[in-house]
Order: sequence, then C-alpha cells, then structure tokens
Amino acid sequence: MNRILPGKIHSMSKSLKGSYILEIHLTRCSSIKIGKLGEFELRKGWYYYIGSALNGLRGRLSRHILGIGKLYWHIDYITRRYKPTRIWYLTSEDKIEQELSRIVSLRTSPAIHRFGCGDSKDSRTHLYYSRRRRNFLKDIKRLGKMYQVDLL
Repeated sequence: MNRILPGKIHSMSKSLKGSYILEIHLTRCSSIKIGKLGEFELRKGWYYYIGSALNGLRGRLSRHILGIGKLYWHIDYITRRYKPTRIWYLTSEDKIEQELSRIVSLRTSPAIHRFGCGDSKDSRTHLYYSRRRRNFLKDIKRLGKMYQVDLL
C-alpha cells in the first residue's frame, strides 16, 4: 500500500524529539514472527505500541507509516504487515516511554512480553492489546502538549 505522510508529520522539523503511541487495528487473527522474540498469535482487535524518538520524531513516524527501512525494532515486523491507524505524539527532550506505557497499561492488556522494551528495566512490554478502540489523548495531556494524527 502506498502512503503519503500526513501534513502534520511531513512539516515536522527533522530534529524534533519525543515519544509516541501507535494504534494498529487487526480485523482478524494473525500469526507473525517477530525477530528473535519468536512466533506469536495476534488476536483481532486494537494494538497500542509505545515508542520514543530522541533522534527525530519525523523519521521514526515516517518509518512506521511508510514501512521503510530494514527490520530492526520489534514493531517493524508488525508495521510491515499492518499500518498504523492513528498516532499520538508528545514532543519532549526526555524519554517518557515508561510513563506512557504505564498510562496505556491501565486501559489495556499486555500483548507480547518484552516487546519493544529491551532497553527498559521498568516495563514488561511496550505493546498492548484491547478488544475495543481506545483514545489516550485526555489521559496523556498532563504530560505536555499531545498531538493526534488520524491515518485512516
């Protein structure tokens, strides 16, 4: 599927740093191999991935939306097959993935143990699952100026 970057992301400064939540919707169950983590069965529903981009939000979000670059991060294996439907991002010089993960975990369930958090001592996962679609904009506003980009 060919995609173009939404204006909000395309016009972003390349040096802008921050953290984000990707929303991915699976309309049916799927089996997927995720690098060294192994093979997993993903249920039909909504998945939420928490990430940070301290080397540039624009590049990282572009990677997820367009499915570019070699498979490196755990989330790359999912975004090559399933495109994000919505993104929330927060500009920040600080790495706040742990706080975002804690907030998202209050309204969802862990999807895959140790997914996307190999560099984290505090998190069990950065990928969460929900049968219902969630909106985290209000929950996260207290951390700073949060933006939402709808992709579908």
